[in-house]
Amino acid sequence: AGAGAGAGAGAPELVVYYCKYGGENAFILDTTLDRLPRRKSDAAYIVDREQHMVKFNLEEGGLKLIRRGDGGAVERQYRMVSKGGGLPVCYRSEESPAARFVYVLPRAVTAFDARTTSKGAPIPPCIIQQPAGRGGRGGLQVALDVEDRAARSAVVRVNMDEVKVSVKAAARQGEANAELMELMAKVLEVPPAAMSLLRGWSNRSKLLMVQGLTAQQAYQRLQDAATQH
Repeated sequence: AGAGAGAGAGAPELVVYYCKYGGENAFILDTTLDRLPRRKSDAAYIVDREQHMVKFNLEEGGLKLIRRGDGGAVERQYRMVSKGGGLPVCYRSEESPAARFVYVLPRAVTAFDARTTSKGAPIPPCIIQQPAGRGGRGGLQVALDVEDRAARSAVVRVNMDEVKVSVKAAARQGEANAELMELMAKVLEVPPAAMSLLRGWSNRSKLLMVQGLTAQQAYQRLQDAATQH
């Protein structure tokens, strides 16, 4: 753990972060990641242990050498990985576990724990109710992270940033998208005509637009499906 945070009345706000794909408790921090500065090279969040209180629940993942750009200098990263799946979460530029600066990889963690969320809990921001536009057609937007060529077609986990979904089909000639839409129609209990699929911010990322469903209904049905996975 690092030193205490700056002066202020009362105890500092503590935020628990979880490994996004494994679900394990990764670390506790006295602020939210979006308030921290970020590295220009890889957009990692910079945790300064002299400025913030942090307690990690991770394992040492060994040394990783990263080359920045063509012919650039080699960067030494001492990785910190999740205890359950060995997934990289953070790294240090110094070998010592007590190094002042720790860098949290972008999109590696979430403050939303899908395993302990119960009915009536706040809806995560990956599910957004969109207001009606000029045409009068609003709808629900669900951010998806889709893994193709998986062992089964299922809703895997509801995270803060996205709903992780797996499909058996390969991402070619619309096969994976067709299977995805069939799965989501079944899970959300809506006809296929009430849904449309948009490309997100990466190859695996999709934005699902749904008509005739509230955010609470969608969240609960997705959670139920993830629990049955």
